[in-house]
Amino acid sequence: MYNSDSSFGSSFIVERLKKFYGNHFFYMFKPWNFSFTKTVKSLNNTPIVLDSSVAVPIGNGLGRLRYSPGRLQIASTSAEDNDKTNSDTMGAGQIRLKGVDINYKPIISEIALRGQASFTTGQKYRAVNSAEVISAPIFHVPRADLNPAAEVRLNDGIIDIGLGVNISGSLQNVHARIEAKAGKAEIGAYTLHKEESIYITCVKVITTSDASGVINLWQTHSTVRNSGASELEYPIRRFTSAFNSNYNEIKFNEPIIIDSGTFYFSLSKLDKGSSISVYIEGFKTDGHTIYEIENPNISYSYTFKERNSDSTVRIPMTGKEILRKNTTRALKRNTFYTEKSLARNKKRKT
Repeated sequence: MYNSDSSFGSSFIVERLKKFYGNHFFYMFKPWNFSFTKTVKSLNNTPIVLDSSVAVPIGNGLGRLRYSPGRLQIASTSAEDNDKTNSDTMGAGQIRLKGVDINYKPIISEIALRGQASFTTGQKYRAVNSAEVISAPIFHVPRADLNPAAEVRLNDGIIDIGLGVNISGSLQNVHARIEAKAGKAEIGAYTLHKEESIYITCVKVITTSDASGVINLWQTHSTVRNSGASELEYPIRRFTSAFNSNYNEIKFNEPIIIDSGTFYFSLSKLDKGSSISVYIEGFKTDGHTIYEIENPNISYSYTFKERNSDSTVRIPMTGKEILRKNTTRALKRNTFYTEKSLARNKKRKT
């Protein structure tokens, strides 16, 4: 199991933030990591996105064609993946979905599987960020080191999360997929909820067979309804990097800040077939991780000017909302990461 906590704590960016905020840092940020693995055939110059959507070249960018928000169906290719079967069978009984709804609010669903028959979620999903088996017989998988064996819950068949016609447990349009005996879906994209901001400090690309290629990180900035039940996402490129060995690590002196939409990865110029694992490290803030430091019961108001209007609006805000706005604004300034800026900010606090 991959654990990014240690590298998060030693991050250059985190050290600078700790200097600025002191012990208050841990009230406002928490470690965040995201990872996935894909098996990919060799590629020429035609890029692919590393999730279940369809890549669409748009100018110099690579957009995604994905299905419109709605209720999702879940089905398995194996009758053993059934919540009503005996617990001693090989199949999964339940899975947990995490994602965002049509209004970009975080949602979680726990789904009882019905084998090859479809089950429809009660909530409407804009995106699924994770899908994992939570009810199944426990298997003990030996580790390479001397630590105790890992406990995992595995599914018997392929579990599809998506829409469309169900043919023996396989759905026509797939949002996410848990491969047989995998226990969780490998999803190469992440959609933020409306109160969430993510700060990426490091990206690691691990391959097999010393494969080489080019990886890009994209962020959607707008979405257009396409024909039928699909949407076309227009992206901006956040970083690009070539890799040419089994282990490749890219560290950032200033974080890549993702504060809205979806981020996803694309791959091109892969010289040979390979298993590609991508690990993203950083930290996050949201309305659930920031706390008032001094006076939690004090209410504030925030004044802003409406666009294309001379009028101003004052809205009540809690202390943590003020803190979140100020922190997010500061982290977007390049000068925040210079020693001169840190000294000036520290002096201002005293």
